Amino acid sequence: MRPVVLDAAAAVEYLLQTPSAPGIARIVEDHTVDLHVPALCDVEVTAALRRAVLQRRLPPARAEAALGDYLDLPLRRHGHAALLPRILALRDNFSAYDACSAALAERLGADLLTGDIALGLAVARHLALRVQHP
Repeated sequence: MRPVVLDAAAAVEYLLQTPSAPGIARIVEDHTVDLHVPALCDVEVTAALRRAVLQRRLPPARAEAALGDYLDLPLRRHGHAALLPRILALRDNFSAYDACSAALAERLGADLLTGDIALGLAVARHLALRVQHP
């Protein structure tokens, strides 16, 4: 199995079937991929769905369905306590949230699957990680 860290941006794109979703789906639904997320991703995905509902871009029922779909994904969740020193070390180039996913990918020797183009570019520029994005 090939380890891939899924970030919250990619998860939300996939769940809401945005134009980027098919590219993300090819990886998320690949049975040779072992999907990993920092546990914080659960909160980030929920926050994004909440924000979309509050901004009236998403009906509450659709947000609830998307959250259920997220919880059904075969994700291996990782606590962030062991990642905190690396997250802090990445402070000059990444938000703590983005650094959490990047640090996990580093620790696992995994690819980082992101729906955030700016994050993908920053990772490619500053880290020795393989980035996948649609």
